[in-house]
Amino acid sequence: MRQGPRLVYVAVVHTGGTICRIYAAPTAEQLAVRLGEYVRENATYQLWPADADRVLALLEADRTQDAVDFYFAAVGLRWDREQLIVHQTGLGPEA
Repeated sequence: MRQGPRLVYVAVVHTGGTICRIYAAPTAEQLAVRLGEYVRENATYQLWPADADRVLALLEADRTQDAVDFYFAAVGLRWDREQLIVHQTGLGPEA
């Protein structure tokens, strides 16, 4: 029996001219976890202290997607602007 394409969620973090990170995961939730790790690692370096504290508090409260959304809304106010592109795509039929 032929099945449809396997879906994958892909995220690209970039600064406009440079790709910083690429993540892929089989679900949106797993992608959010990976992006949560990225924002946890970078918040204190890239954001103003109050914004970094908010990101970390959201992560501690298991509000990973909220933390990711806030990080990418706030990043660039202190140092370089980062942008996030998320796309869902198919990989082809499962074997």
